[in-house]
Amino acid sequence: MLSKIKIIASTAVLIGILLLLANLDDAYNLYNIPYFLIGGGIILLAVSLLVINKEKSWLCRIGWHRYEQVGREFDLPGLYLYRCERCQKEKKVVKAV
Repeated sequence: MLSKIKIIASTAVLIGILLLLANLDDAYNLYNIPYFLIGGGIILLAVSLLVINKEKSWLCRIGWHRYEQVGREFDLPGLYLYRCERCQKEKKVVKAV
């Protein structure tokens, strides 16, 4: 059920952006509907991510990690290791020089 809420919220944001880009206000009286779709979709998406994810920090739950470089993989020359300061989640990043 919660994964469907994420899809609905993302679709609402996308439809709101598409309505703004298409300039349909000239042909139809949409008033503030695109803005309500974007704002409501972002709020619904943030709330669903706060409920679904189980990290300690609420910023990490909605995807705003604070990564710092902790090391380097010596087998591959461009592979770096990063760790989140708050939730200790690790990721590997390939950097091209």
